[in-house]
Amino acid sequence: MPRRLTLKPGQRQVVRFKLLPNKLLPAKQREYKARLYIETIEAYNSVTGNVTDKGVIQTVLRIKKKVGLPIRVLKGNLKYQCSIEYDQNNKIILIKNTGLKTLRGSLLIVGKKGNQENSLVSLSYFAADRIKKISLNELLKDNQFYDEYDIVVKTSDSTRDEQPNRLICSKNIKVK
Repeated sequence: MPRRLTLKPGQRQVVRFKLLPNKLLPAKQREYKARLYIETIEAYNSVTGNVTDKGVIQTVLRIKKKVGLPIRVLKGNLKYQCSIEYDQNNKIILIKNTGLKTLRGSLLIVGKKGNQENSLVSLSYFAADRIKKISLNELLKDNQFYDEYDIVVKTSDSTRDEQPNRLICSKNIKVK
């Protein structure tokens, strides 16, 4: 059975997903979208393993675009504060929650017109034990500590589905 991607502090995960076309638009104006639902634990004691009301974790999402794939990130309905940063080449997008609350909600990844259908984009999750500055360079230093999974963006055909487009994974998630 597919399961949701859930992160605890210290866990890292890479997923690859497809941008699905919005076929309601004409071909020349067509956009490719994926809505990502993000949820983190508000506070977590790494010693006892208990969720506490003290402290906060920082969630970093790193989106690595393929060459020539222009995409933009919208905050969607993400609650609380979050920041979106781009690197100099506009290929890596870094999203951090800067507030003191649980980061929960969705991000909308939108590919601009002219993208090839089903373009692959990779997304890295990182949840830190404590609030600390993680620079883009630090995040890019080590590319070998992730396990990769093919995931599917599930789209809803019915209004009965309360959580459409949720990221699901067909494999058990193992985090180093």
